[in-house]
Amino acid sequence: IGGILSVVAQDVILTISIPEEAAKYGAEIISVHHDKKKELPNGAFQINLGDIYAEESRDIIFEVALMAPTKTSQDDPSLGHALVELSYMDTIKHCYIGPLTC
Repeated sequence: IGGILSVVAQDVILTISIPEEAAKYGAEIISVHHDKKKELPNGAFQINLGDIYAEESRDIIFEVALMAPTKTSQDDPSLGHALVELSYMDTIKHCYIGPLTC
């Protein structure tokens, strides 16, 4: 039971933003459904998730307005609508990790 109750990450921060290129085409964050969300001046959202325990998972639901298709956006299928970054203190390695980008 010790492994299940072990804190593996402290001060976990999740940041959700819109890539600059996608914002040019109209993509935007509509809403983040979490009670600890904080909107940043640049329109991104930051969520303080606190500590994460071994084998624990969390769901963060957010809504984005998708960009209208244009010739330029259709030519670049890798253009993402949202950028999600995660930072935390690794309690096993005793070091700060992040931001990790997805």
